[in-house]
Amino acid sequence: MEENQNEEQFLDKYTKDKVEKGITELIEEKELKIHWRKELAENKSVQSYFEGFQPHSVESFVSKYILYKFIAHRYADMYSRKAEDRRSRWINKAHEHLSYIQQKKLFDLQCLWRAEQITLPEIEICYDFEVWGSTIFKCPFLEPITKEDIKQYQNFLMQSEEYYEFDTYTAQDYDDIKAEYLGTEEDYGIMPDWYEYHNLITGNSSLLLLPDIRGEKEEFYRSFQYKKNSEAIANAEPRVIDNRPCLSWHEEKDVRFFFTTFEDRETQLKFENYFEDKKTENRDSIDVDIILQDMMEQEETIPIDSHYDFKEAIIKAYVKFRNRKLAEHLEIAHEQYLFNLKMGFEIEQEKPLDRSIRKIWMQQILDGREANGEPRNLNF
Repeated sequence: MEENQNEEQFLDKYTKDKVEKGITELIEEKELKIHWRKELAENKSVQSYFEGFQPHSVESFVSKYILYKFIAHRYADMYSRKAEDRRSRWINKAHEHLSYIQQKKLFDLQCLWRAEQITLPEIEICYDFEVWGSTIFKCPFLEPITKEDIKQYQNFLMQSEEYYEFDTYTAQDYDDIKAEYLGTEEDYGIMPDWYEYHNLITGNSSLLLLPDIRGEKEEFYRSFQYKKNSEAIANAEPRVIDNRPCLSWHEEKDVRFFFTTFEDRETQLKFENYFEDKKTENRDSIDVDIILQDMMEQEETIPIDSHYDFKEAIIKAYVKFRNRKLAEHLEIAHEQYLFNLKMGFEIEQEKPLDRSIRKIWMQQILDGREANGEPRNLNF
């Protein structure tokens, strides 16, 4: 026993937890199956029912029934969650897309605020747009979503040929979105498709041509902090630097060198087969597998247009179907949204942004103001 405990020091935490969990689950499975089988054997109504069938079929039935009962018990939460997801997935997705509408409104206001064409009591510094973007439904100065907004977004979805998801983490990334629009930096596709479509039908792309007056002022003051930090680093006592390279398990070459150097031939072959499988793995096929599974779970016919590539045909059909379902559910989501606003209910939202970054940003501006001989405030 003591020897086994000593050997466990060579196991990683993941394996230890898995072994412990596995043993616990096996014991639970054994006890439950014995208990349920005993219940069936002692239930007179059940035994009377079984008398109407051949004995060998009854035994086979009981064994399978107990197995199904255990699976349903073991994964009850998962099955319940999946069933609920199937019932509410489209309305939940539609609620998520409502936030995209508000993100664009907030971004447009950011362009105006940075150009000093408007003032917003809730906005003190540029970073505040990131903060409100992370709690978009709580943003007090945004106009509520209108039926016209819904119609615009429905039209956007119906004309889109892409599987559209919105990266809300970059929704208020003014610098990169503007640089991409002006072509001053390489196009990394950070401009959301919804923003481009909205700009096209509203003419709001002109907002990206406005000067970034406020942003440039903040950057000027924050640069004092950068300079101060750089001087502090330059004047600090030199540290002993470890110039040895890092060994990374992410790098195939590092892993490959290790197993070809220290493992036996049989293990090396297993590694080679593993890496060969990873290289030949077709990501599109995996996506198609997932899409097909989702399509088969739908309770309606999904038409597929002809295409020389069956995978592309499936993807296009699914995207068209998905966007149509979202567009259909947007109006329902909007009604629930308006009801929640009227009743004062809090709308479910992503985790708010860590405000510690805002504090650092603010501190840098105020320090820069002070270092430049100006009042330590935001009146600039």
